[in-house]
Amino acid sequence: MARQTEFTAKARKAIHKRDQESCFFCRRGYHMENACRYGGLQIMHVVPRSQLGLGIEQNGALGCIGHHGILDNGNRGLRGEMQAMLEDYMQGMYPGWSREAVTYSKYGKKQVWEAPGGSRNTQDNMDGISFLEEIV
Repeated sequence: MARQTEFTAKARKAIHKRDQESCFFCRRGYHMENACRYGGLQIMHVVPRSQLGLGIEQNGALGCIGHHGILDNGNRGLRGEMQAMLEDYMQGMYPGWSREAVTYSKYGKKQVWEAPGGSRNTQDNMDGISFLEEIV
């Protein structure tokens, strides 16, 4: 199970490229008071690993260490708003995106997303593992 919730090197590269090496929240000027003084980028799960969020491109966004900490810890009461922003972003990037589609399910339905650049992500209905395949 842990393997499916970890981002692969391929997914990490795709997320960094899609998000243009910048924090999702910083690009929007979201609560910048102390968020970015620590520097560094991390990949944030939209659906957290603790809720079986898959380690796929459609479930990750780049965040600076400060914003990632705010999202994960919810220590300023902003988690709900931040979560909604991330989900809106994913729905805009991947039509048909849903929390259920990026959550591990051994017997879940098959989901397919069109991704920028002519690839798509397919979640197999037997084991919840995702992979990218080229659209021909």
